[in-house]
Amino acid sequence: MNKLISKRKGISLLLIFTFLFFIFLVGTISADIYSEDDIYGTSVTNITHLTIYQNYSDYWDALDTPADINTADITDDNTYVTVAGDTMTGNLNVTGNISLEFGDLVSEVNPDGADAIRIKGTSDIDVVIGDMWGYFNVWNVADNIAVFTIDERGDTDIKGTLDMNTHKIVGVIDPTANQEVATKKYVDDLTINDAIYCESSELTDQVFAVAGVRYRLDISNVDEGNGISMSTGNNGTNITIDTSGVYHMVAQPQVKAGAGGAGDFHMWIEKFSSGSWADIPDSNIELKLSSLEEDVIVLATTLKLNQGEKLRLVVSVSDNKILLHAQSPVGEPVIPSIIFTMYRVGN
Repeated sequence: MNKLISKRKGISLLLIFTFLFFIFLVGTISADIYSEDDIYGTSVTNITHLTIYQNYSDYWDALDTPADINTADITDDNTYVTVAGDTMTGNLNVTGNISLEFGDLVSEVNPDGADAIRIKGTSDIDVVIGDMWGYFNVWNVADNIAVFTIDERGDTDIKGTLDMNTHKIVGVIDPTANQEVATKKYVDDLTINDAIYCESSELTDQVFAVAGVRYRLDISNVDEGNGISMSTGNNGTNITIDTSGVYHMVAQPQVKAGAGGAGDFHMWIEKFSSGSWADIPDSNIELKLSSLEEDVIVLATTLKLNQGEKLRLVVSVSDNKILLHAQSPVGEPVIPSIIFTMYRVGN
């Protein structure tokens, strides 16, 4: 009897080694292996429900459904992620979508017709990687427009307000188009270097031989200026507009009535446009003087002017003893017979 038991144990061990060797050669198996006492009371190892696979095995998923897993890729004990959670290294290849607690990771065709990876919120906007408009996008709740887009060059398009919440935007270049952002330095330099203005005067007396006749004033001394051309000839000083825009101008004549003279002094602006000179409506001012009286009057106005247009200051007197008077106080700057200021205030 002992020989019989010993022989059965030997056969059992041989079957186990044969079984293990067969796994090594053929592939993977599915089986139940357990120990029990046989009918003779001897402890033996039983193998039941044996299924042999070539490089494949049954692996149970979270729904207790068998799923084939390629065991040719198995390299260590961490090849599979457990149902309860685990750490995985390497690639995860999925032919369907991945459902998360508050949304899904979906591979699908965008509303714009392009293949993309979309992170779909359950009740909010979608984040999209790859579509016809750019490489990274945020689509609105209605899923019909990309409200935030970044393309392959890094160019960004935002359909809405960008609120920096008191933070800065830095590193931008100087603008070249009307709607581009400008830096503080660019604006400061533009204000200083590209400001359009002129400050001029006349340092001699200007007399008017005949009462009631138009005289064009001389303003020949240009003190400061940029972008406004001034030229003085027989018909006074022409002020030429080099850049279209809105201009503010101030003219301050030093008017004097000589001995025995009294009357009115008038000054206004005329403009050369479309080939002819014409008075600018409502630009006239008046000063009344008695004999030997002297005063300063101010003409100030704002005009919309086009490139190439010209201006002149025009005067008339009711008495030819009325003049524009320059003075040279001792130890002080000259008092011009007229001071003229003009500067561009807008487009």
